[in-house]
Amino acid sequence: MYGKEKGYQYIRIKSPDSDVFFILLHYALTLKEVVILFDTGTGNKQRLINITELAENYTQSHCTALMCLHAYTRCDTTSAFKGVGKVKPLKILQKTPKFAAMLSRLGEEWDITEDLIDDLEEFTCAIYGRARIHQVDELRHIRIKELCAKEDQLYPSRNVDLGSLPPC
Repeated sequence: MYGKEKGYQYIRIKSPDSDVFFILLHYALTLKEVVILFDTGTGNKQRLINITELAENYTQSHCTALMCLHAYTRCDTTSAFKGVGKVKPLKILQKTPKFAAMLSRLGEEWDITEDLIDDLEEFTCAIYGRARIHQVDELRHIRIKELCAKEDQLYPSRNVDLGSLPPC
């Protein structure tokens, strides 16, 4: 906004942080008079990404959904979904427009509706490869049974990483 107010034609933002990338992507279409460039990486991995051009390939709603997806799945070092990564949720988002619309609604208001919570749970189940399940608690129950049960008996002494379960 500052660069736009000052009349700059190009704005270059340098950051190694993917959070900045998604925030820029979200706002790029609202800053039409300027070209936003994202300078990231170091050495042979350094890249200059034209965020404005990238954003123009999508709708505002899709750019917002990508930013919300990044926030929902959290960063790579402290992922909200252990072992899932970013690519799988992104593919699900691209394949299912319902989820893109749902994610773009995140953050519009402080209060989250029951419908939005239900959709987030359905999306979370899809992230874990269980698109037919719509409630996270049901998925957690199924996963615990898969990991700890033998012939319908639970064996809590089995070596199980509870971090691999979907978050509550």
